[in-house]
Amino acid sequence: MRPVRQATPEVADWYVFRSGKAEGPYTALQLWEVQKITDRTKVRRGEGDWQRAGEVSELTKYLTQQ
Repeated sequence: MRPVRQATPEVADWYVFRSGKAEGPYTALQLWEVQKITDRTKVRRGEGDWQRAGEVSELTKYLTQQ
């Protein structure tokens, strides 16, 4: 019998800059579900620099069209 491959759990290490403060951490999926990020939303991973979500290739599938 082959072992069942477990999906790697997503780490909540994304932050969103809203109303003058950082909110998070969130998983990438939560950025879409909870924060409804757009390509202009400022995000950062961990302690990284803030950038627009549309500039992060990893997040493009989570962007909400507005």
